[in-house]
Amino acid sequence: MSDELPGYRPGRHVADDFGSVVADLVGTADRERIARDLHYLVVARLDATRVLVERSREESDPAAAAGLLDEAVRTIEQTKDDIREAVFEWRQSDDSSLAAEIREVVETYASLMKFAPAVDFVGPIGQIPERIADNIVPVLREALSNIARHAAADAGEVALRVTDEEVVLTVEDDGVGLSTRTSENGLRHARRRAETLGGSLEVHQRHPRGTTFAWRVPLR
Repeated sequence: MSDELPGYRPGRHVADDFGSVVADLVGTADRERIARDLHYLVVARLDATRVLVERSREESDPAAAAGLLDEAVRTIEQTKDDIREAVFEWRQSDDSSLAAEIREVVETYASLMKFAPAVDFVGPIGQIPERIADNIVPVLREALSNIARHAAADAGEVALRVTDEEVVLTVEDDGVGLSTRTSENGLRHARRRAETLGGSLEVHQRHPRGTTFAWRVPLR
C-alpha cells in the first residue's frame, strides 16, 4: 500500500483510528473546524476504500482479493457508524444549554452535600421539546434539595435519558432514604410538573440503602 494513502498504516484497519479522531473533534467549540476536519476525514476513508477495491481487482490471488474487499466493507461500515455517532454528539453540542444548566445545578448542590453527583446524558438531549425541557432543571433542583436536606448520602448520580417514547430524569443516592411524608411534601411540585405533562414521578428505596427518584414524561 502506498504511503500516500491518507490515514493508512500497514497492519491496521483503515477505519480503526476514525472514532478517536472524531472524539477529539467533537470536544472543541470551533464548529467550523469540526465540519472541515470531519469532511477531510471522511474523504480520506473513502479514498482508502477506493484504493482497496482497485487493489482487489488487480490481485491475482482470489483469497487476497477477497481479503481486500472484506477490508473495504469493514471500513465503510465502521465509518458509517462513526459518522452517526459524530452527528449525535454534534447535535448535543449544538444545543448544550440544558446540559450546561444541569451540570451547573449539580455543582451548586454539590457544595451543600459531601459529594458531587455523577452526571450522565443518554440520547438526543438537544431534541427535547421546550415544554418538557423547561421543567427539567426545576425538578432536578427539587430532587437535589431533598438529598441535601434529608438523605445524608455519600454518593449519587443524575441521569437524563431520552428515547423515542419518553424523557426520564433519574436521581439516585446511597443515603438513609426519605420518609413518605418527606417524599410527598418535598417533591409535590416535581410530581405536579410530571402529571401536567402526562407523566409520573416514582420515588422508591434502593437496596441496601438509598433512594431512586425517577421523573418521566412521554414525548407524545
